[in-house]
Amino acid sequence: MATVKQHLDAARKILTETGIETAALDARLLLQQVLGKSMEELLLSGDVSVDTQNEQIFQKFVARRASHEPVAKIIGKKEFYGRDFITTADTLDPRPDSEALVEAVLNTFSNKKDARVLDIGTGTGCLLLSLLGERESWSGTGVDVSQAALAVAQRNAINLALNTRANFNQSNCFDSVAGLFDVIVSNPPYIAEEEKAELERDVIDYEPHIALFASEDGLYFYRHICEQASRFLSSGGWLFFEVGHTQAASVETLMKKNGFSMLGKKKDLSGVYRVVYGCCQK
Repeated sequence: MATVKQHLDAARKILTETGIETAALDARLLLQQVLGKSMEELLLSGDVSVDTQNEQIFQKFVARRASHEPVAKIIGKKEFYGRDFITTADTLDPRPDSEALVEAVLNTFSNKKDARVLDIGTGTGCLLLSLLGERESWSGTGVDVSQAALAVAQRNAINLALNTRANFNQSNCFDSVAGLFDVIVSNPPYIAEEEKAELERDVIDYEPHIALFASEDGLYFYRHICEQASRFLSSGGWLFFEVGHTQAASVETLMKKNGFSMLGKKKDLSGVYRVVYGCCQK
């Protein structure tokens, strides 16, 4: 039987040859999942042999990753803002870029004890649930057009013990939303159809297209949400968007056109303006 180190070396070679840029990291994450070990435990057990059953599972995982299936889809979870979220073929995988939105909300409301949050296009629920996890007295609602995605979000809420403060409803943007909120957050579909050919296989082949693509140069949902949001925000409430890497200025203009003030932007870890936000004064 081959050792942990030998399996990692072989997997890294296979993944590198198939064009996976994060081959070494992905191999470790997959073997961690198979063996139920932390990264530290895995690296310390390099000379330990892997039994036949786990070897076969790992080899299947590596083959799936070599076909560009994302690691999160293979192992069924992705870490986001310090918490593990279930992810499936019905949801986008949570991404580090989106953590900038969570931080922008928390910084803006650093002293606010109570807040109601609406998450439009909630997917896994990672934005809403991360905010509620950081603010013990906040509550909120996540909406999505996909019932399958909402089922994933509900499972995440239960796993994170946040289901008493979070609820999830099927809605196309605001169509089935009622009440007022202090914060609205959204990471809507924002990729223009003509950009489809530019996407990596990891995205185009394995992520739900309903959560990726939008008409009107990718700005359709920003326009729609900006036009409607003030009806669902309390006075002094805030709207926060995640945006594509070239969309910050356009979304800022849309927010200004629809009466939002105190506009701000926040960069992600790559230095790209990833979040645009503003206040609704009534």
